[in-house]
Amino acid sequence: EALRWLPDADQRSALGSELQSIPDDPTDTATSSYGHDDERPLVLVADDNADMRKYVVRLLDAHYRTEAVPDGEAALAAARERIPDLILTDVMMPRLDGFGLLQALRADPRTSGVPVIMLSARAGEESRIEGMQEGADDYLAKPFSARELLARVTALLQMTRIRRESVVAIQASEMRFRAFVTASSDVVYRMSPDWREMRHLQGHNFVADTHKPSAQWLQEYIHPQDQAGVLAAIDTAIANKSLFELEHRVLRVDGELGWTHSRAVPLLSANGVIVEWIGTATDVTRRKRIEADLFAALASAEKANQAKSDFLSRMSHELRSPMNAVLGFAQLLQSGTPPPTVLQEKNVVQILKAGWYLLSLIDEILDLSQIESGRLTCVLEPVPLAEVLDDCQALVEGQAQARGIRLNFPQKDHLCIVTVDRTRIKQVFVNLLSNAIKYNRKGGTVQVHVETAGRGRVCIRIEDNGIGLSPEQLGHIFEPFERLGQEAGSIEGTGIGLALSKGLVELMGGRIGVDSVVGQGSVFWVELDAPSAQMSSHPD
Repeated sequence: EALRWLPDADQRSALGSELQSIPDDPTDTATSSYGHDDERPLVLVADDNADMRKYVVRLLDAHYRTEAVPDGEAALAAARERIPDLILTDVMMPRLDGFGLLQALRADPRTSGVPVIMLSARAGEESRIEGMQEGADDYLAKPFSARELLARVTALLQMTRIRRESVVAIQASEMRFRAFVTASSDVVYRMSPDWREMRHLQGHNFVADTHKPSAQWLQEYIHPQDQAGVLAAIDTAIANKSLFELEHRVLRVDGELGWTHSRAVPLLSANGVIVEWIGTATDVTRRKRIEADLFAALASAEKANQAKSDFLSRMSHELRSPMNAVLGFAQLLQSGTPPPTVLQEKNVVQILKAGWYLLSLIDEILDLSQIESGRLTCVLEPVPLAEVLDDCQALVEGQAQARGIRLNFPQKDHLCIVTVDRTRIKQVFVNLLSNAIKYNRKGGTVQVHVETAGRGRVCIRIEDNGIGLSPEQLGHIFEPFERLGQEAGSIEGTGIGLALSKGLVELMGGRIGVDSVVGQGSVFWVELDAPSAQMSSHPD
């Protein structure tokens, strides 16, 4: 039968000699010989014509392992015993024909994916369509050339290999994803494109699982007061085809309310249509409870701070009234008739000195409490810096002369305009100058420098060559009631002035700081807004 397909005598003679060289197979299977370590693809050939089986085996043996059987039943048994990589089957065979073999292969899960090429002498489009409809992967009409058969087998095996590798890769990816979902503590869910239906949810013992599609997920999971916010976030995400992200309350699996941080991304089709939403939800209940406790503590602290501020404000007024009376009577004694004796004058002076000090202390405590409570306000206006420094110099001149300290201010005719509260900035500079005088060496100098600081700002530096500050003091110098030091017999130094100065400077939009080395003095600096900063930076 095979010899009749060849077009001329020479080819028939050549093929005849090849067929004669193949030894007789007592089992009539014409199976090729191969070792156990041969990993080439296995091709199963089913044909009731012995010469055809031998011919096909001869063609394929150089490239593949081959096994040949005489009918469909033998092919089915061989395929179930050892699943081949491809089956070549004739259509017309005894016992079980090619179509019956194909149906049996496709019905068995173990062999349903084996590619099948059908061989038949029935040519024509109808025969090819019939074979393909029955589930064949390819159809080859007899007579066929050896080259065409090899090309068809090779192409189909390559396609099958690629398909199997893709399936394996997809399965591996699915296994990794499932492992990730299983190992993750997050809730994982899938939603329909419009979010009307939850398709699946794995709750990880945080919320209840949903394994079947549910349209009641909003009522089952989301707190009633949060449902409107969730739906609004969903509408925005759908409209923009963007990330859905929201923190909201949920009903936990134990029946209690919890908090979740939910995120979902849309999966889009090739034409940009949302196909599905894949999301995760993290249990943030503990964090939200900590935040709630923190907010409650802050509110309590704010309430306590407000109460402290109210108390200090009331007490300052209560203390000011009797102190004003004490000072008034002391002044009457000082200017009364007859004039006080020398001893009385000395005592009156001490009373007045202590009284004025207590009044200034009351004012500082009140200002500091109002800064901390946010009640103190500053009226900012353009102020000539020269006028401010002139006033401050006059206020501390007596203190400096008493200690033998020389004050060195810059040339004031070139100083700029600063945006400050005139009264409050004087309070700041007097505090800093008084500290510089008090903790300077006797006979020392307090230098005041004014320099541009860039970006429409000016820096005022007050430098002394006194005792200096330790690194530990520098870390706490602007905290309330932190003293720079003490002088024997002195009632000065409340530990409020620098804290108050820092609060006032920051309230005016400026900055304050200090640089110091123990034994080498300190430099306190204040940076303020000065839109037209043009000045000399050299001291007098």
